[in-house]
Amino acid sequence: MSGARPAEQRNEKLMMFLRECLTMGCLRGFYYFELYSRGREELLITVTCGKDPVFPVTSGPNALASPIVGINHKARFKPLVEGKFPPASPSTRDAEQMRQDAVFLLGGYARYKCPFVWVRSNHTRLLYLKHQNLGAGDKQVTKDTPLDLRTTNDWKNGQVRAWDIIEEIVTATVLPPPKNPFKIDFAKLEQMDELERSLTAASLVNFLKRIHIRQSAYEEEVFNDIQTLLDMHFACMPELLVAAKYGDDYDGRGDESDDE
Repeated sequence: MSGARPAEQRNEKLMMFLRECLTMGCLRGFYYFELYSRGREELLITVTCGKDPVFPVTSGPNALASPIVGINHKARFKPLVEGKFPPASPSTRDAEQMRQDAVFLLGGYARYKCPFVWVRSNHTRLLYLKHQNLGAGDKQVTKDTPLDLRTTNDWKNGQVRAWDIIEEIVTATVLPPPKNPFKIDFAKLEQMDELERSLTAASLVNFLKRIHIRQSAYEEEVFNDIQTLLDMHFACMPELLVAAKYGDDYDGRGDESDDE
């Protein structure tokens, strides 16, 4: 029984991680990225670089021309080169995004009992593939090779959460690195109807509380976003409560019938 206990602990830790991914996959309204749950073990992360300035890549024979994503030469991701490469959903199954976007797959497969991250768009701009010097006995490195990330490397022996991995991805992809990688896109929330906006704001508050208690360098920015989201959530309540009371008969003119 004692031999099975570490394996059980790893399984429980992975299950908790997958629950975090499922929860985050339901969240909408971030400024720098979008999330989409694709099954129980996969989370797609689309980092939106938008129209922000793109920094040039270092010139020279190994430079990559016309960078799509603003990633400098030092910040470009490196593939994992130690151990056996775990398989991922093939890149060809993932739809190509807009040219300013970078898509990543965060997978927590039960077979490996730990998370890995793969690039799923703009591989030549984000990965060292052709010019990486791996030394003697190199393993084959392809676009289906997982990334060598600090957070995924530390996951087995540390308290790394799903949002820590997302933070590392966003910080390394967007240039200049955002002060608050979990910044909220309030313009996007304003485009939602009142019910969706209220529910989205509440779910984001519940998530950002976890980020705030970590006491990160962007703690103040997260707190400010929480306050704005709470104001947005409760501002919708009066109208939603009246609409719930009158249902389809409500015409948006208020509770006039109670004055009769």
